Amino acid sequence: MNLSYGADHVTVVTVTYGDRAHLLDQMLRASMAEGVGHVIVVDNGAADDLATRLPREHGDRVSVVTLPSNQGSAPGFAAGLAEARRRGACWVLMLDDDNRLRPGALRRLLLRHEHEAARVPLDQLAVVAYRTRHLDQARAIPSIGMYGGSATSCLGFHVGDLPMKVFRRTPWGRRWERSRAVRPAVRIATAPYSGMLFHVSVLQRHGLPRADYVLYMDDIEFSSRLTRAGGALILVSDAPVDDVEESWHSEQDHGSAFGGLLHGAGDFRVYYHVRNCRHFESVERQGAGWLRRLNERVFMAILHHQAVRSGRIERFELIRQAMADGAAARLGVSTRFPLP
Repeated sequence: MNLSYGADHVTVVTVTYGDRAHLLDQMLRASMAEGVGHVIVVDNGAADDLATRLPREHGDRVSVVTLPSNQGSAPGFAAGLAEARRRGACWVLMLDDDNRLRPGALRRLLLRHEHEAARVPLDQLAVVAYRTRHLDQARAIPSIGMYGGSATSCLGFHVGDLPMKVFRRTPWGRRWERSRAVRPAVRIATAPYSGMLFHVSVLQRHGLPRADYVLYMDDIEFSSRLTRAGGALILVSDAPVDDVEESWHSEQDHGSAFGGLLHGAGDFRVYYHVRNCRHFESVERQGAGWLRRLNERVFMAILHHQAVRSGRIERFELIRQAMADGAAARLGVSTRFPLP
């Protein structure tokens, strides 16, 4: 197969909603500066008239897919990817509407993909830009720990990671972490949409994101299909992308993952994140067994303790319900938590 790795053969797919035009415009300017051939913007209930404004400002380099309302990131990205496939896209680059590619990032992603494609089939390969707020992803040991992505974890928590987590909070651990080398390319098990580049044949083999996840974890479930099928996800540390807006449950803001869940903004965000994560870990990964049950009990005990101390019992009960719904595969849009 004769493939061109030129930036002009890349189609960006992004989803936006609400009053986020100021973020979307930054993403578009950065992508255009990298030379992408086309951008598909999914209007997922945006306040702005994107279907009129964006073609006027960017010509035929941008097309808009308009959904009737905010249906969540999973249906939004599924619609955008389906449009990319319909348009005959070659390379697809997925970006959130608040992602801003740094100069040269796309070229480095394409070079790494070309290098890896010498030994990995096109429909089994994706390369991923590193998010500059998450540099630990590119270090020798992932920040989530050795076990947090395993089938027996609970929302990324694993008792086997506790010694490392304690060590990383000590002065010696912080110095050690700063001293670790950043590797140029790291194999990872799952990845966010932010900066994920792949050949369109990946969609033909692995399908579109699950619409019933609605919001959050749909990117993790989607990307895991490659690695579960024996493919490769490669994090490219010299291809940076900035998150202009901080995550709603950032550990930096809340001190820990537990703090992010208990104090992060928006009950609906917490519900869908926890529900889908629980479903992915317990059903998609088939991680049943005593170790997974132990991790869940320890996780919930720590979360309950922190909820009592901080007066967030109502949020704890919401999380417990979300866990139950995820385990029972009660997916789709929840009547208790409609999307804004």
